[in-house]
Amino acid sequence: MKKQGQITIFVIIALLFVGAIILFFLVRTGKISVPGAFEEDPQRFIENCIEPKIKESINLLTSQGGNTNPRLYKTFKFSEDKVYKNISYLCYTPKNYITCVNQEPLLINHLEIEIFNYIHEEIENCFVSWENKMQALGYEVKMENLDFLVELEPGQVIVEADRIITANKKEESFSYDNFRVVIRNKIYDLAIVAQEILSQEGEYCSFSQQGFGLLYPEFRVEIFRTSDLNNIYTVTDKGSSEKFRFAVRGCVIPPGL
Repeated sequence: MKKQGQITIFVIIALLFVGAIILFFLVRTGKISVPGAFEEDPQRFIENCIEPKIKESINLLTSQGGNTNPRLYKTFKFSEDKVYKNISYLCYTPKNYITCVNQEPLLINHLEIEIFNYIHEEIENCFVSWENKMQALGYEVKMENLDFLVELEPGQVIVEADRIITANKKEESFSYDNFRVVIRNKIYDLAIVAQEILSQEGEYCSFSQQGFGLLYPEFRVEIFRTSDLNNIYTVTDKGSSEKFRFAVRGCVIPPGL
C-alpha cells in the first residue's frame, strides 16, 4: 500500500508539472489571460512588429557591402539578382598600382549603427501602435522616452529597448520596461571574415585563400573580377547559406601594362 501511495503522489506531481507547462505556453501565446497581465503583451507585440524591419535592414546590408545607402560603390548585377545593386567598396583607392584603404575599419560597429538608424522610426511606430491598441481596449497608457541599442553577436542580432510603459484600467495597473528582440542571423560572423579579407587586401593587394579553409571551414569565399578590374567578394556561411557581399578596388594595373 505504501508503495502504491508513493506512485500515486508521483503521478499527481507529474500531472501538475505538465499542466503548469501547458498553462505557461497558453499565457505566453496569448490564448488565455491572467490577472495582472497586459491584454496585449507588449513584448510579443513589439517583437512581432519590429522583426520584419530588422530583417529588411540585414538583407540590405549584406547585399550592399554593409551600407543601406552606399556612397562609394560599384553598381553590379549578379545572375541571381533581379536588379542592379550598389555594392559598397569596403577597401578602395582611386589610384592605380597602390593598395586600397579600408573604408570601415570598425565594421561591426558600423553595421550596428546602420541597423539602428534603419529601424529607429519603425520601432517608435511599433510602440505607438501598441499604445493605440491598448487605448482601444479602454486603457490609459503612459510611455517614457525610448532608448534602445543594437548589438551584433555571433549568430544573432539583438535589439534591446529601455522604455517604461504603464497602462491603467479601472482598478488595474500594469507596467513594463525592458524589451529584447533576438534575430538569428550570421551577419556578425560574416563581417569577421570580411574584416580579415580587407586586412589582407589593404596590406598585400590580394586575399589568399590558402589556409583560409582550415581556419574558417564553415565559410566559402568567392571573388568576382569585374571588367574594370574591381573585386567583388561574396562570403557565404555554408550552414545557413547567408551571404555578405562587398567590393574592393586596389593595386589595379591598367590593361596593356
